[in-house]
Amino acid sequence: MKSSTIVRIVLWSLVAVILTGILAWGIGFKSGFGWPWHFGGDGSGYTSGEASFDASEIDEVQVEWVSGKLIIEEGTQISFKEEASHSLDEDEQVSYRVDGRKLIIREYRRTVWFGNTPSKDLYLTLPQELRKLDLEVVSADVTMTGKFTLDELDMEGVSGRWQVNEVSCRTVDIESVSGNFEVTIGEMPDKIDMDTVSGDLVLYLPENEGFTAEVDGVSGDLSSEFATVSEKKRQIYGNGRTEIDGDTVSGDIEIRKRR
Repeated sequence: MKSSTIVRIVLWSLVAVILTGILAWGIGFKSGFGWPWHFGGDGSGYTSGEASFDASEIDEVQVEWVSGKLIIEEGTQISFKEEASHSLDEDEQVSYRVDGRKLIIREYRRTVWFGNTPSKDLYLTLPQELRKLDLEVVSADVTMTGKFTLDELDMEGVSGRWQVNEVSCRTVDIESVSGNFEVTIGEMPDKIDMDTVSGDLVLYLPENEGFTAEVDGVSGDLSSEFATVSEKKRQIYGNGRTEIDGDTVSGDIEIRKRR
């Protein structure tokens, strides 16, 4: 192997490590995850325990979850409950607060130190229509079932496996570090952003008028089951209306036809 090739491999490996750290820190920072290894934060304004809300009261939901599972299902109201491996103190319980018409749910009310965290699963029921859903997850598997219609869907994950089926959105934003995503789209959005480091993203799309996909990658590929035409770094299908942008380091992005 030529020395120049070795140098490139080393440099791109360093880039992958740096990007992994930045994305993991960014997701963790917003979720109250910090050094030295703690979760949560100031519990001011948060209420501990399960709750439910009428769908007319909330139009934006943000979930910050660490480990365990996050299971999202379709329902007539917004409600959530958790299951844990043992009984929970108040500070270990799921907590929430409402800011205007935005509901924020997180795993703990106050700081809980890593290594002493109970294993917990969150069961979340959402109405079919919602303005925005923001999921920020670390080391948790996510399953989302139902037929949801959203303006915005943001998904950020460090590790874990995501299965989202099926959702119609105006915009979709996916950021992943060492996690695998499978997302099924009901109706074509206006824009899809996908960024992955050491993880694979599979996007199932319905038959549509067209999209333009452009992915910058380091040791990662973009593939499509649709009959696209290559134009420089872009793959264009049909009229190219929906914009699909991606960045990948050591991960593949696949666009498949929804069955």
